[in-house]
Amino acid sequence: MKIDKLGILTPDLGYSQLTFQLITGVNSALADNKFLDICVFIENVVQFSWYPNFPIMTTYYAYSYPYQLFATSLTTAKKLIEFPLCKNKVFYIWDMEWTQIKDKEYDEIASIYKDPNLELVARSTNHAKYIEKCWDRPVSHIVEDFNIIDLMKVTSNGEK
Repeated sequence: MKIDKLGILTPDLGYSQLTFQLITGVNSALADNKFLDICVFIENVVQFSWYPNFPIMTTYYAYSYPYQLFATSLTTAKKLIEFPLCKNKVFYIWDMEWTQIKDKEYDEIASIYKDPNLELVARSTNHAKYIEKCWDRPVSHIVEDFNIIDLMKVTSNGEK
């Protein structure tokens, strides 16, 4: 059986709801499936909030990662767009960050949400509705609570 590989780009693994769901979701998926190889790439090194049972590297190493990658923020999605070797590029929109940015630069944010190389995935139906309305682009999937197996189905056409 082949090993499924995926990477997750996140700003950091400090205290947040995203981090809690990410770490518990990845730890659980790895405990239940020995054919998964998951690496988390972080932009900022901070003290970990929970104990991760997976490799963690800085985003620098994701540049040459040839497997599917999931961005979890605007900053990681912007970087992911530029990664040349990535097999599948997915923006898992955990938070609608654009609503909280002071002095928004519409063109810069729109260039991320409207990039045709990024598949958009939302964490809830409400988020999906707002994203589609604001950015005039369909959300392809809804995956709640960082469910790793469901996220992997997003890029494997349900073959899991």
